[in-house]
Amino acid sequence: MPKTQTSTNCSDLAIFQELDGFHVASELLKALSHEGRLKILCHLSKQTRSVGELATLLSLHQSAASQQLKILRAAGLVTSSRKGTSIYYSLTENKVIKTVDLLYSMFNATDGPAYPSQCSCIHSVGQWP
Repeated sequence: MPKTQTSTNCSDLAIFQELDGFHVASELLKALSHEGRLKILCHLSKQTRSVGELATLLSLHQSAASQQLKILRAAGLVTSSRKGTSIYYSLTENKVIKTVDLLYSMFNATDGPAYPSQCSCIHSVGQWP
């Protein structure tokens, strides 16, 4: 027998739309749609990092890391603070960690295709491969 999907109540969708939920969700997904940005968020879910640290972890030039961080900051997913000559970034919301955890549960090596990331961040549901 085929699996049936659980349907969402139409009134729930209307409330979601009234609260601009579709727009907010699509903006979050756009920010997560780049592999480099997803890796940055993964690293920031563990601790605050400087631009230089992130560039090193991701094998990027500092300017490339800064460009991706600028997009994440514009999306409201990270915040920055200056300490001396360095700029440090951290996550602004827990929903980013929840989303990364969901992606892990969908694409981990035991249940499906492995995520081709070199990120070694540990989350509540496991570790990225």
